[in-house]
Amino acid sequence: MFANKIEEDVISKELSYLGDIKYLTRGGQKLVYTCTYQEVSYALKLIPLREDLGDERIEDMIIRRAEREINIMGKITSPFFIKLGPTEPGIYKFDDKKYYCYIEQLIDGEPLNEVIKRRSLDNLEVTNLAQQIVSVIKEFTENHYIHRDIKPNNIMMMKDSFILLDAGVAYDQSDVSSITKGFRQPGTDLFMSPEQLVETGREIDFRSDLFSLGVVLYMALTRMHPFITPGLNETQVIAAILQSAHKPVDFHVPHAPKKLTNLVNRFLAKRPHLRYKNCDLIISEINSIKKELG
Repeated sequence: MFANKIEEDVISKELSYLGDIKYLTRGGQKLVYTCTYQEVSYALKLIPLREDLGDERIEDMIIRRAEREINIMGKITSPFFIKLGPTEPGIYKFDDKKYYCYIEQLIDGEPLNEVIKRRSLDNLEVTNLAQQIVSVIKEFTENHYIHRDIKPNNIMMMKDSFILLDAGVAYDQSDVSSITKGFRQPGTDLFMSPEQLVETGREIDFRSDLFSLGVVLYMALTRMHPFITPGLNETQVIAAILQSAHKPVDFHVPHAPKKLTNLVNRFLAKRPHLRYKNCDLIISEINSIKKELG
């Protein structure tokens, strides 16, 4: 169930400290508006609390998930991860329904999935994408988080950089509560690692995010998903992620630097231990690729 758009003047009456509120889009369960605070532009996020379902536990879980995402935004200092705005998050009522509200950095860019629809990224762009998102994964790991939803829709491409968004389903390795653990790992199936797709509830680590990033990099280079072929339905694609080898990147882009295609292919290894054992090794490899690219 998705929340209906709320008229801007209704929001303005409750959030009078914000100016120039305008509806932008809907992102998952969130309503997204643009606004200003002290003459700086931000994105305003409204999360419906679903009290209509009559279960306070659901409302509590939604609030805790939102608070976890906000906590992560406050901890991750990388310039390549979305930043929390300066106002205090809170619960407000609009049209007699409750919403959890907060503001965050407004990104002047384009979702990577929209860019890929038009063109592939060049070798330097893909290398920068890998370097910047790996730096975020590294900081997530140092803070005991796993993003779990790295995909083109959650990456904004700006003029000189890429920004990773949406830690709404991030896994807190230090939290044993039900909001981060469960029988089924949350995320987006077509970008999940094999270990994230297996419904065992076992713990995953940063290497799962590397696999998801590998899918993104593969698509950025080739404009194709590594496991989608014509005629496959989503269930069959998931089976391919779990069981089938992908066509190596250099099959599609034979002139791409060998070190770059090797990096992407290694990210897409089925078994986590065949990827990389830490992010520092990856960053060193990417620096070597950038030197070759000049």
